[in-house]
Amino acid sequence: MEQERIIRNAELLQIHLLDNLYAISGSEYIMLQGSSAIRWVHGGTRFAEDLDFATHLPVDTLAGLLIRLQSKVRNACISQFGPGKLEQTSKGKSADSLKAHFVFRPETGHERIMVKMNFEMLMTDQDPAGGKYILRDLAAVRDIIARDSLILPYSSSIILAEIPVQILADKVRTIYETEYVKGCDIYDIWWIHRKLSINPSWDRTRETFALYRSPFIPVRQADYFQKTQSHKEIISALKTDLTGLIPSDVHEQYESQGFVDFIESVSLVTRSLLDQGMRTYLEDYAANLKRQKSILAREKKKSGTRSVKGTTKAVTPTKKQVESKKLKGAKKVSKTFAPTEKEAKKKPLKETKKIKKAVPPAKKVSKTIAPIKKEAGKKQLKEIKKIKKAVTPAKKEVKKEKLKGAKKVIKKVAPAKKEVKSKKVKGDKKGQKSPHPHKKRI
Repeated sequence: MEQERIIRNAELLQIHLLDNLYAISGSEYIMLQGSSAIRWVHGGTRFAEDLDFATHLPVDTLAGLLIRLQSKVRNACISQFGPGKLEQTSKGKSADSLKAHFVFRPETGHERIMVKMNFEMLMTDQDPAGGKYILRDLAAVRDIIARDSLILPYSSSIILAEIPVQILADKVRTIYETEYVKGCDIYDIWWIHRKLSINPSWDRTRETFALYRSPFIPVRQADYFQKTQSHKEIISALKTDLTGLIPSDVHEQYESQGFVDFIESVSLVTRSLLDQGMRTYLEDYAANLKRQKSILAREKKKSGTRSVKGTTKAVTPTKKQVESKKLKGAKKVSKTFAPTEKEAKKKPLKETKKIKKAVPPAKKVSKTIAPIKKEAGKKQLKEIKKIKKAVTPAKKEVKKEKLKGAKKVIKKVAPAKKEVKSKKVKGDKKGQKSPHPHKKRI
């Protein structure tokens, strides 16, 4: 019951967002698409968590439009849910897309009613196939009004929404380009193909591949949905993603059947498109992608070798190159001066004898060097002795001269000292004669 109430309130907020969005000027360039278009326009019964749109509006213009939308929706939420606060935040803004969250928080309780709005930018002069619909007259909206749970006074909004064949083409694009298979997309393909009896069109699908600014980049092989190995992933996605989006008893029924109808529908739709020309398109795309990768790899190798030839080899050779050069140099040196035993064995005996004769043995070398060292030592000793003989008399003369100078200085100083002493003695004698002159006066 709680989950049903959350879904019901979210759908009420979605209707108010659509009603007020398409009452604003500029909304004529915005088209409802995907599962939300199936739910509100084409009779779908699955709960669509988000409101998805395609638009030609620039991102900044669209952001300003959402600000105006917030003030309008606030009043509608208060009349629908009671007093509360409405918040609008942007979640992901780029040149190709825009995402916004609208959250209403009633004052009573801790409930949070939230709806995500996703906008994908279209290529210039490219428009998806769609139509105009009066919101109040749609069967899904009339049903909610009849239950007296929707307060929608004076509504005359006309919304733009994709037609089923366009939605089917969008869903095929999605299942081939998303990394993981989504059960919601498989369910929507099944609904359009089985419930609405819509057959796929390759012309429409090919145009849809080039419809949006975000490029179509397939990540799956063309026949992925025809292989039995892919059934496990599809079943897992359906089991997980559909929980809470359809009634629990219906979900159990589909699961007990192994989701056979869903697997069969996606297989039939993709096989039909492959036979119409999608197989060639996807295979050509894969081949071109592989070719581009190989070209890029070659260019990288070429640029790498050019840079090595121009700079790195001349300036900073690699370790291997240095080691190889060292080894070559070492081999040359060893060959010229002292060849190794292995090389000597490999060479003929004549060459080894020549080498032995050319290179004198170590003992002979030492015998010739020893007498040379002795002779050099004797010569050095003789020179040292000569230097000492020349230096010693010079030292003696210096000492004699110093002594003579010292004696002369002493002779000059001695009489001066005697005179100073004699003067001091005379002064002392005078002082002894009259030590107290004042006594005589008395």
